[in-house]
Formats: sequence, C-alpha cells, structure tokens
Amino acid sequence: MGLVFLALCMALLAPMLTGAEDHVPDPIPPDNAVNRAFATVTGSATANAGTLVSTDLTPTAMLTPTVAPTATTLTLLPPTATIAPTATPPPATATATTAPASGMTTGLTMIGDGAAAYYAAAYDRGGWDAIIRAHLRFGHADAATFPYSPDGYYCVHPDYAFGNVLTLQNPRTGATIRCTVADAVAPGDIPVWRSRWQIELSTAAFDALGLGGGNRVTVWAKR
Repeated sequence: MGLVFLALCMALLAPMLTGAEDHVPDPIPPDNAVNRAFATVTGSATANAGTLVSTDLTPTAMLTPTVAPTATTLTLLPPTATIAPTATPPPATATATTAPASGMTTGLTMIGDGAAAYYAAAYDRGGWDAIIRAHLRFGHADAATFPYSPDGYYCVHPDYAFGNVLTLQNPRTGATIRCTVADAVAPGDIPVWRSRWQIELSTAAFDALGLGGGNRVTVWAKR
C-alpha cells in the first residue's frame, strides 16, 4: 500500500519537475540594458554566446605622481683667472704739444686747434683744379705765382685768402704738412663754420695727417 502511494506521487510530480528545467531564464543577451550597464562599469565585453562575463577590475596603467622640483643650490666655484679691469685712458688735453712740434712750425703761430672738415674725394680728381681756375679767372691770384700743391694738399680758412699757405699738424702723431688755401667760405656760412671747424681740407690732406684715427689738427700761420 505504501509503495503504491509512493509510486503514484512520483508519477504526479514528474511532469512538474521536467517543466521546471524548461523555464530556466535565458542568459542575458548582449544588447540587454543591464549588460550594457555592466560593461560600462567593468569595461568588459560579453562572451560570444552573450553570457555576462565578470572580469576583475585591473588598472591598465598607473599614473606616476608629479614630484615638485626642489630648489637647486648653486655652488660658486673659485675663479680660475682674475681679469684685470681695463684702465680708462686719461682725456687728451687740448694743447698743440701732445706730439713734438716739427721744424715746419718754427716761427709760426698756432691759430687753431680742433676738428677738420674735408671735401669729398672726388674733388681730388680734378675738382680742386677747376676751383683754382675759377678763382684765377676772377683775378684772385696770378697763375704764374700761385703755389700749387704737387700732393693735392689744399685747404680753406675764412681768415686766409686764396693762395696763402698754412701749416697743419696732427698733435697726436706729429705728422705735419703744408696746404694751399684754394677756396673760400661763403660769408653767410662763416659763423657755423667757426663753431665746428678749425680748417677745411682736401681728402688728400686729411688722409696725409692721419685724421681718420682721431680728428684733431693744429693750424699754424705767419703773423
């Protein structure tokens, strides 16, 4: 009796147990919202069959913290050589005796000490000859007695007339030449001329005195 009842119960429950296996929930499909949320959180993808795969959260890289630089202490090494300061040369004194006066200035009076202006070099290539001829035509001198300079040493001074001869010296080097007055300063230009210059020279005379290395000249004449 008992065995018959047990067999009957088993027969009745068998369909229910078999149906339970058929209603197991399917795996979460790949497009399921929960699967997408999981993938977002874990950074993992689902398996090919759509099975939700749980993956450990493993960092792919570690950020190295930035270390603030420490202040650098500079160690001053002792100098290997001592540089002597450059001495400033004393200013030149405005005297005509910086260099020994040559015999060419004996018996002459210094009438000027300072800077010289000079005519363009083109005047040395025929310009002075043209100026001299113009003055001769106006009767400012006699062509037969005019003191031409074979070296082209010509000059201009407002106090000395066409044909006068002046002596010039570079007081720094002692270089000395004679120049022939071969032109004149326009009357209206004389005040400005005197404020700037002691003599006006041909380029040949300027170069012969070496004034490019320091423009200071003394001017000598008979008085």
